Amino acid sequence: MTNSIIQVKDLIGTVCAIIVKNEAKFENLQFLTDSSDEFQLGVMKRGPGSPVLKHRHNFVPRSISRTSEFLIIRTGTASIIIWSHKNEYINKYNLTEGDCILLIDGYHEIEFNSECQILEIKQGPYYAKLDKSYEA
Repeated sequence: MTNSIIQVKDLIGTVCAIIVKNEAKFENLQFLTDSSDEFQLGVMKRGPGSPVLKHRHNFVPRSISRTSEFLIIRTGTASIIIWSHKNEYINKYNLTEGDCILLIDGYHEIEFNSECQILEIKQGPYYAKLDKSYEA
């Protein structure tokens, strides 16, 4: 990973988050997650003459045990604080317009440094009372 793609790991090496800064540059198609992960994050650079051919995604039953979320900072700035699943502090990351983060494991908190618009994507269905645990 480069300085503009940050893999956030806890003390035992579990990937808790992947940050893609707005200035990140890509070549071709590259996946930043492992093919066995419950949420897939890939980046693609394409141009004229290299289309994605017409396709659809087939219905394939899957078992998902946790909710991951993908945040895109559309406007403003925010800080994301990451802790391990054992609530051990990892780091604080400042995100600005165009940056994005995939939150995979552990705890996270968001501080808004300015007025923000954030696009949030996560797999469903979402069960509000079951999908979150708050830790002081």
